[in-house]
Amino acid sequence: MKNIIFWGACLLSCPGFAQKLKRADRDIATELSLYGQNLRPDSGLEDKTPPACTFMSTELARSGLTANGDAGGFLQVVHIDEGREIASRCSLSLDGKTAVPGTDFFPLVGSPDTHTGGSTGISLNEKGLPWIYDLRYDLEGGKGDPAFDIHKILMAKASEAKARGATALLLYNSSSLPDGFRFDAKDKHSSYVLPVVYINKRLSAKVFKDPTAYVDVDLTVATDEKAYNLYNVEAYVDNGADKTVVLEAAYDTTAGAAALLALARLVKHAGWRKHNYLVLAYTGGRQEEAMNAYFANHPGLQKEKVDYVVDVDGLASPDPGQPELTVRVWRGRDIWKKAFSGARETYLRVVYQDVPGDTLGIPGVIVFSTGKPGAPGYDGEALALRYIFNSLASVEKK
Repeated sequence: MKNIIFWGACLLSCPGFAQKLKRADRDIATELSLYGQNLRPDSGLEDKTPPACTFMSTELARSGLTANGDAGGFLQVVHIDEGREIASRCSLSLDGKTAVPGTDFFPLVGSPDTHTGGSTGISLNEKGLPWIYDLRYDLEGGKGDPAFDIHKILMAKASEAKARGATALLLYNSSSLPDGFRFDAKDKHSSYVLPVVYINKRLSAKVFKDPTAYVDVDLTVATDEKAYNLYNVEAYVDNGADKTVVLEAAYDTTAGAAALLALARLVKHAGWRKHNYLVLAYTGGRQEEAMNAYFANHPGLQKEKVDYVVDVDGLASPDPGQPELTVRVWRGRDIWKKAFSGARETYLRVVYQDVPGDTLGIPGVIVFSTGKPGAPGYDGEALALRYIFNSLASVEKK
């Protein structure tokens, strides 16, 4: 990774720093402060959607941006289905000792939820009891066979066991061959007619070591749906251009969300024509999902129409002792380096980093972040935001 440093006077450490701000920057600092107060979790706003989404939607409308979410609004609700998860009520006790779900054992996805138990023989298959089943012989028999499918064999075994009166199958593997079993949350294809539970080697070697023994089993199989909604705030500045720039930040980081609102207002009224601008606020850490959901919902704008992405989620008021703004660029282009070097800011030390590789599947991604945050306040962030806006203006003029 290559660093290029654009030096300024670094006067943030001076006691009179706030007084050195230009009037326009003071206005931005005030704007950021007001946004920040309303974006805090304790702001008192209540809604079915996250409070920050409600506030951001209102402010983007006030700034004149076009709503670009669901049903003509600013909000897009994205349903995320992550399959199944082991429920807290799932449990297994062997000879009175409790096993840990997800560590000592797990139910196979596709097993029905139920409770069963009893004293069952390790080598006996008795009606009305759970059966204990060693995968060893199936695995050894299928070794080297490209058509071997242990999951298919197991579904057939479960059906057979059910027909003969078994109430559950407790699987273990005494061989050294891998079986590939894990809790596969997104398995949508497997379906078992009775509960099937896999017990790990450590526990099974201890409990099932005597094939003539009986084991007291108390089993509750339970899995829950793992699904939730993500909320994106989406707005657009349509300049009639062929290419679009994405401005983004997480709405659950106060400084980043405030910066996005202020930058969106500045861009809306800049009078630029080279790019359209998509403003996207997402749940922290989920920007790729948010972007994919946006493109899925807007077939008219696909990734190939995006020129670059600007992420301001990492902005905060810089530490006066370390007045630094870091600019990380994936798939860097000379035009950006020139823009960043041309938009010098007297009070900031700007570090440009060319990052190899790809991210988000976009031609260029630019992430702005300040160094170690300083005392609460928005003066330093206002300067960083002004620098970013001037950099965008430089690109627009190229």
